[in-house]
Amino acid sequence: MRKLERPEYVKIRLIISSRLSESGMSQRELSGKLGMPSSYINKILAGQRTIEITELVDILIALNLTLTDLDQLLR
Repeated sequence: MRKLERPEYVKIRLIISSRLSESGMSQRELSGKLGMPSSYINKILAGQRTIEITELVDILIALNLTLTDLDQLLR
């Protein structure tokens, strides 16, 4: 199984996507908050790119989530 197909990665992508929808924030707006190209977020959500822990923390902060929130949502 490819790393990007692991259930944890799939769930994290779904959580990020869901949080974007709930907040009304676009991928472009999120990428702007993170100071990176929107293609970066698109590749993460499409399962084409892994997320480093520091990038994950930045994404969570931009989406008003904590690592504790993520842990609870992954269960």
